[in-house]
Amino acid sequence: MTDLLISASRPDRGRSLPSREARVELVLALAVVSACVLLAVFGTRVRAFELFEVGACVLAYVVAARITLYMGGGSALPTQLALVPMLFLLPLALVPLAVLCACALASLARRGSPVGVRLLTGAGDAGYVFAPVAVLIAAGRPSLDEVTPLVLALAMLAQWGLDAILSVGREWLGRGIRPAAQLRVMALVWAVDLLLLPVGLLVVAVASNVVAAVLALIPMLVLLGAITHDRNERLVEALERLEELERNRARVRTAVQRLGRSIGASLDRATTLEVILDAAMDVVAVPVGRIEAGDHVHDVGWPSIGVRTLVAQAEKAALALDGPARAEADGWVALAEPLRVPAGGTLAVAGPRTTIAAEDERLLAYLSGQAASALRVIDLHELLERQATVDEMTGLANHRRFQETLGKAVAHAGRADEPVSLILVDVDNFKRVNDTFGHQCGDEVLKAIGAILRERTRAADTPARYGGEELAVIMPGADAAGACALAEELRAAVAAAVVDGPEGPVSVTASFGVAQLGPSAPDGEGLVAAADAALYVAKRTGKDRVIFDRAATTFR
Repeated sequence: MTDLLISASRPDRGRSLPSREARVELVLALAVVSACVLLAVFGTRVRAFELFEVGACVLAYVVAARITLYMGGGSALPTQLALVPMLFLLPLALVPLAVLCACALASLARRGSPVGVRLLTGAGDAGYVFAPVAVLIAAGRPSLDEVTPLVLALAMLAQWGLDAILSVGREWLGRGIRPAAQLRVMALVWAVDLLLLPVGLLVVAVASNVVAAVLALIPMLVLLGAITHDRNERLVEALERLEELERNRARVRTAVQRLGRSIGASLDRATTLEVILDAAMDVVAVPVGRIEAGDHVHDVGWPSIGVRTLVAQAEKAALALDGPARAEADGWVALAEPLRVPAGGTLAVAGPRTTIAAEDERLLAYLSGQAASALRVIDLHELLERQATVDEMTGLANHRRFQETLGKAVAHAGRADEPVSLILVDVDNFKRVNDTFGHQCGDEVLKAIGAILRERTRAADTPARYGGEELAVIMPGADAAGACALAEELRAAVAAAVVDGPEGPVSVTASFGVAQLGPSAPDGEGLVAAADAALYVAKRTGKDRVIFDRAATTFR
């Protein structure tokens, strides 16, 4: 977890401090400032000729502190170039205060975080200098000529040790980053300090005779800053691209989850298309989108006619190419992908050119594939549903759906006190049609009668194939008179219909039995029995007629 925290950090960006981290930084800053002031006041007396040395060293340190080398999740500053001259050219008791002032000035020059945050963290950054100062004081304040390699090594080790304690403590107490992860980053910082130590000693050797030699560091630091600035700019761009990629991945994950929930929670085509389009617009982060699959269309946005035309151009190109297409005009970009489903279609999005990245085409292609999979699942579901409830030959409701619908209609009629009627239809002499003209002709007859029932019944009615050559019409809200009138209309239409047979036109008639829910037919089963009895009477009394209930009237 700590590795992820460090690797995801962006040291190039300023940030506000959480309250816990702010308290840690405040305590450290107060301790460092107090120690610097006390040491400077009671440890030395600044002579007039030393002020230039102090100013030159502080200026060099400020310039060095403005140069940042990003490494892993942290960064290194080439301040060792200025610190080494401070340790040998300035009174040691004054060095911590000089470093503190330089850190404060460098913090003010940075951008991003609030000024108070920069000053707090800058003061804490100066704490490491007490370690090498203490070693050199203990060694008798040696000059460059007097200092031994052992003393230099001890000073460096002390500097790194205190730096590690302060840095690890700040990050652990303030941000919860464990030492192991932080020390890996600091090892790179120490390597930079070690490499810069010889250059700092060389500057001290020259500045011992010419104090202004410290200022010679500044051109070198400026050159180093120019080099690192270019590198850091490329690094920042790479980090931003990486972050954009992570955002895209997150949007894709969200989109896929939405698609999964859509398929799992709803097999409704319109709802699924809406979810797919919303997911695509979220992934590409655009305000305009359109999805078309067969006869179903869903769109969002459309700030102008020009954008609509642009999307249409991209869709047309995607269908023609059977692949991704892109159209641009007036600062807008439209992307389109074909939906590879039997009904055909496209998935398209559009937005300002600045909001659409090159990766968005790949993301849209991925989503269109997911969308096609979702639509194929819906196609399969609808096919299975049709097979379970629709008679394949006539296209009418099958016997199972007939029974379900009749039960619901009877139950609703009981609650609402409304009539329900039933028409049963039987093709006259159907066996003779099959025997004379063949079963294929018989099938065509049933298809033709099924089409008549579909076309001439009300939207509320349910025409169905009851079984064999028997068909039915459930009529909720219709009384016997209305049912008989429709039955007579259907009878006349059947008698007038002509089917192409193997040897010429074939025509048939049909008999109709009508019944209404009531005392003699109190439920669905009774209603079917009453209509069947009426149909039997129609058959026995000459066929090609409509009979209402057992003893009712003939309407022809």
